[in-house]
Amino acid sequence: MASRPLATVRRALGCHHLGDSDTALRRLSTEHGELTAAGDGLNAGQARAWQGRIHASRGEHAQGDTAFADAMNTFLAQNAPAWQARTLLWTAEHTGSNGSTDTAAEMLRHVHALYAASPFDREKVAEAAHRLGITL
Repeated sequence: MASRPLATVRRALGCHHLGDSDTALRRLSTEHGELTAAGDGLNAGQARAWQGRIHASRGEHAQGDTAFADAMNTFLAQNAPAWQARTLLWTAEHTGSNGSTDTAAEMLRHVHALYAASPFDREKVAEAAHRLGITL
């Protein structure tokens, strides 16, 4: 059985994929607040990272940047390298799609190094770089 935070995030992402990103963001915001209050930094950070992903997909650049930065700070404090890499990958994609390809390239090179032990994850970085026209 999925944990409560995971189940809530899945429901929120389901709303987003069905076209109701407003509900998804509200659910993730509520979950982020509750998890933060409960001291569950890792899951709170994941909720915040997904908020960033949704904001970015809606073209809400400032909100996406803020959510990604908040999530990254949480993952650094939690020593969660896998989520640091994932969040940095998403941030790089968001940054590159906004035209800042030099900054995105630096981020992707860092993510590529973080994913050194995982060929599957390194492939995701290479795909993102390709979509953005960046050579790693």
